[in-house]
Amino acid sequence: MAKAKQARYAALPDLYARFGEEEINQVADTDRTGTPAPELVGRALSDAASEIDAALAGRYALPLVPVPRLITRIACELAREALYADLPPKVVQDRAKWARETLARIASGQLRFENAAPDNSSHLTDAIVIPNRKKMRWPGGRGQRTEDRGQFS
Repeated sequence: MAKAKQARYAALPDLYARFGEEEINQVADTDRTGTPAPELVGRALSDAASEIDAALAGRYALPLVPVPRLITRIACELAREALYADLPPKVVQDRAKWARETLARIASGQLRFENAAPDNSSHLTDAIVIPNRKKMRWPGGRGQRTEDRGQFS
């Protein structure tokens, strides 16, 4: 059996541990060899890691090292959903929905990782521009205009 590419937050053994070899082999065996296709599993795990990183960018330094167990669980739920070629069963959809909602709670700060490094980069504050709110006198005595809003006062 060829080895699946190790993704950042979970790997094939994590999927097996959570969902069983039978289910994972069944949904990821595209060439009917009885084993999951390494490219398919690798892509599903990589996509899950990308979704996690996108949700947590700006909150934590990425990638998360060491990987919190909750993140491994979330990565497995997202990858499992992605492995289904057709519409996944409702339980798989519900668990992926839980994973995305949990990511949103982490991203908002409702849930936090105790040992993860916060993202202290200034790239977010660089994008915030506070306009200069100065009053100008318009010629002809038409009153003052607030420059950043385009309204007269």
